[in-house]
Amino acid sequence: MMTTELLAPAGDLACGIAALDAGADAVYIGASRFGAREKASNSLEDIVSLCRHAHKFGARVYAAVNTVLYDSELEECRRLICGLYEAGADGIIIQDTAILEMDLPPVKLIASTQMNCGTADKIRFFYSAGIRRFILPRELSLGEIKTIRSNIPEDAELEAFIHGALCVARSGECYLSWSIGRRSGNRGCCAQPCRNRYILEDPSGAVLARGHLLSLKDLALPDYIAGLADCGVSSFKIEGRLKGADYVTNVTAYYRQILDRVIEQKGLLRSSEGIHIPDRDFVPDINKTFNRGFTEFMINGRIAGVSAMDTPSMKGELLGKVLKVRGKRVFLDRQVRLKSGDGIAFLVPEGLSGTNVNLQESPDSVTVNESRRIKPGTIIYRNLDSAWRKTLPVYARYVPVTVSVTEEEGGYVFCVRDRGGTGFRYSEVLPPADNGPRALETLKKQLAKKSPDSCLLCREVSCDIRQTPFVPIGHLNEIRRLLFRGLEDLREVRPRRRETALRKEARSPESLDYRANITNRLAREFYSKRGAKSLEPAPEAGTDLAGRQVMECAYCLRRELGLCHADKSRNEPLFLRNPDIKLRAEFDCKSCTMRLYAAGTRRHTGK
Repeated sequence: MMTTELLAPAGDLACGIAALDAGADAVYIGASRFGAREKASNSLEDIVSLCRHAHKFGARVYAAVNTVLYDSELEECRRLICGLYEAGADGIIIQDTAILEMDLPPVKLIASTQMNCGTADKIRFFYSAGIRRFILPRELSLGEIKTIRSNIPEDAELEAFIHGALCVARSGECYLSWSIGRRSGNRGCCAQPCRNRYILEDPSGAVLARGHLLSLKDLALPDYIAGLADCGVSSFKIEGRLKGADYVTNVTAYYRQILDRVIEQKGLLRSSEGIHIPDRDFVPDINKTFNRGFTEFMINGRIAGVSAMDTPSMKGELLGKVLKVRGKRVFLDRQVRLKSGDGIAFLVPEGLSGTNVNLQESPDSVTVNESRRIKPGTIIYRNLDSAWRKTLPVYARYVPVTVSVTEEEGGYVFCVRDRGGTGFRYSEVLPPADNGPRALETLKKQLAKKSPDSCLLCREVSCDIRQTPFVPIGHLNEIRRLLFRGLEDLREVRPRRRETALRKEARSPESLDYRANITNRLAREFYSKRGAKSLEPAPEAGTDLAGRQVMECAYCLRRELGLCHADKSRNEPLFLRNPDIKLRAEFDCKSCTMRLYAAGTRRHTGK
């Protein structure tokens, strides 16, 4: 029976706790250095606190150490991983194969999506080196995932993204940001040039399209959780380490409901435990927090309509078209329900603009704070629902337990037990009560009370006793607190971690180019001892990208813009340009793939 995991992002300690309390079975968090989101780094002390909170519920914490490394950083990285292990991290997400050559404690190693493990062959190769979980590329279809699952070891775990931002390129093999401004995605500082505006031209220079041509919508797969489980995916991942607690709470709660239904329907197991109680009525809605519009991307194969070419920002829900503007009063072609403080958005020539609602004067008109850029014909969206935002709750997470009272020779035994059977006992000699029924009522009431400093929640008190003892209320409360603390201490004992049993090492290809992302001596040793003879350094280690491929995409501009030719031989290159760079786009129609090459940079931006 498969055990499932809902995996949520933790940009910081507060977001991690919010995710766990809203229903995450695990969270992933950046360490102090070497994470693929340099703006989402965290201290070891905060990771210790997050691990303690997670382990109360049998939940896990994975630390991201998933950049490529330079020689001068190898020992620092090794010490960091050792520190994360001691802090309680349940796994380390990695990209650099140098880590596989390090002397490390028996911590679980997870292949980052930056390792681009999109085939069974590649997974088997890294499995032989000790990796046991693989984060799949986002562009895989259900059929491709199923094929992979059928051709890898049974204990190799598959983790798949189900929600959040999409990279247009194959992860780990995008060098666009580096080629423009020396900001490397593989070093955690991608400048996201794929979200910029481009002009698309044919070889003659004729303009075919303008806009944010490489910017994709956000992934959302609520209808495919069951299908992914059927294909052997056990961990369902939400993207968003740069998002805030409101986003994380909403999206996690939304997918918790869906995954719980799948677990019930298919008889699966949940990897952590606990019930999640909001402090107010709340209906999670992924449309209400940041998104660029949603797409299922390639889950059912190559499709068009996956881009967000007009803006990389959040437009929100469509409200209608402007009929006329009178001062700050805007009249729409349909009735809407808006509140003061709602945010509205609309497109202008240079991108997305917006303002806030001041007052709704009639069902089809609103007064806004600023109307100068709103014209008749403008399409209006709501990107901030102030009323819904006020319903966002704070969740509390509890472990359901039962308390029993029995008699043994010489005294009474109080026992608290969780659903997994772990229990803690306390015994005491107590005098009999004069008023048995009333004493029994008091005993059950006090033992069932919620302790404010405990994650345990008593669901039932059973008493198998001949005579009810007399216990003062204050002492009953002390007994309850003692029981709960004892069980919590038992539950926080970390399971012993097993050494990874290595199998016969797979052979590396003899020649690897810069896309193997080799930036240090240990990575070279890793591949050399497995048969590689020719190893080209990564761009960050000196390889010149002039005229070289800077990204490969399952996304195709010809397909997206309706420019595919029936005669595939006519699919000549196209060109993307903006003030920073000119790119040559080539099209492999047999594999339905687009490749971009650096035709020239005009200037460097950033570091």
